[in-house]
Amino acid sequence: MADGEAPKRNVPLRRKGGTRYPKHSLDQVLGSSSKLVSKTHLGAITKDILFAGVLGTTGSTAEIKASSLKQFGLLEGQSDAYTATSLAKSINSSPPEEINPLLQEAALTPVVFQQLYETFHGDHVAISKIRQRAIELKVHPDLAAECVAKYMASLSEAKLGTADGSSFAHKERSASTTSDNGEAPVEAQDNNADDLYDGHSKNAADDKSQDTSERLQENGSTPRAIFHVNVNLDASLDTDKLERHLKLLKQYGAI
Repeated sequence: MADGEAPKRNVPLRRKGGTRYPKHSLDQVLGSSSKLVSKTHLGAITKDILFAGVLGTTGSTAEIKASSLKQFGLLEGQSDAYTATSLAKSINSSPPEEINPLLQEAALTPVVFQQLYETFHGDHVAISKIRQRAIELKVHPDLAAECVAKYMASLSEAKLGTADGSSFAHKERSASTTSDNGEAPVEAQDNNADDLYDGHSKNAADDKSQDTSERLQENGSTPRAIFHVNVNLDASLDTDKLERHLKLLKQYGAI
């Protein structure tokens, strides 16, 4: 150090403050989330194992990545007992056709990401407008561009949006009650079970009736309707009218 030169001091970097957001996007932490599910399959792990065995780094870098996992709802616990959340386990075990709603849930778990999406879902907006909204949500102005970049990357991973040059198209969330092929959910199909059963019973009765009729025809017999008729006669009854009634009864084989 030259004579008269003041000694240099190591001044630690200070946080800028403002609304917190994940410093890693969803697509950047899914690999660590999968490894976390595997490492915590038999029980919780310590901070050292989380950093070295799951995140593959130490110090502030590991702290930031662990914070991102927590904000996406994929990591829970304290420094002596970390474990994967039920959401992380579901994402890791779900088949591709069922994973989108789970990824969308994770992408919108960070509070600021949820607020941004609620503002713009279904809209195609300029990225500068999303940045403006992030600042309104108390994200530090110097970090707003990074926040928006992580937001768009996370939504793209969850198929909730697509970047288009200087704009971003927001999409609606997947309906959890309808399968990807558009079929009705199991509950709706079960509601028709009684109708299906009644239809089956009716068809069976019709088949039985037809079979009986066919057997009678084979034996040379013709099925006839059997019914009883009660006729009350009194002295006041018109004879012509009575004769017409009897004629009809004979015509239909009732007497």
